[in-house]
Amino acid sequence: MKIINGIKQFFLSNKGISIIGILSVMISMSYVLTYKMPDYFGIEPLYVWINNIAISYVAAMIFFVVQVYIPEQKSKKQCMEVLKNNFIDLAKFIDLTILVCQKHIEIKDKGAKLLWNGDGNEEKIYIKYSSFNDINKFSDRSYTKKEVYNLANKYNKKIEKIKQSSVIKFCDYELLEVLTKLETINFYANIGSSSECVE
Repeated sequence: MKIINGIKQFFLSNKGISIIGILSVMISMSYVLTYKMPDYFGIEPLYVWINNIAISYVAAMIFFVVQVYIPEQKSKKQCMEVLKNNFIDLAKFIDLTILVCQKHIEIKDKGAKLLWNGDGNEEKIYIKYSSFNDINKFSDRSYTKKEVYNLANKYNKKIEKIKQSSVIKFCDYELLEVLTKLETINFYANIGSSSECVE
């Protein structure tokens, strides 16, 4: 099952190479099956030439799989293992920000208002959230106004930390695209600017 899944993954990520490889195998098999048949149409020299190209392509594809594709997949897997905690930390940070917005930000006609128990800048708001590992286990987190307004900086630093990692070059290109999209989202910047303009 693992081998079949690996073949499917290779085919999906390298469709062009895979299709030509399948055609090459079929050409070589047809050549073997028709090898002893009489050449009624006089195409044997051309057929031999096409078969040689097909065999060369299959050999090159096997080399590519063994020397390039498999090592790349191992590197990507190791990359994800190394960066796993960073991604969990980023997801947790985003999750907590959403909870803060849901419970402590009131949307107004112009901007938004942070809801606090008091007026001081050091007054804290508290969030209770479930653990990533155990949804029945809850933890508490508190924020001051200054920390809420600084969420954008913390968010950018977390993404920058991932992008500057020495192993990030081994990760999937799709992952880098997602990080770039996350980096361009103005959600965090809007939290501070919109709430400050109404208070």
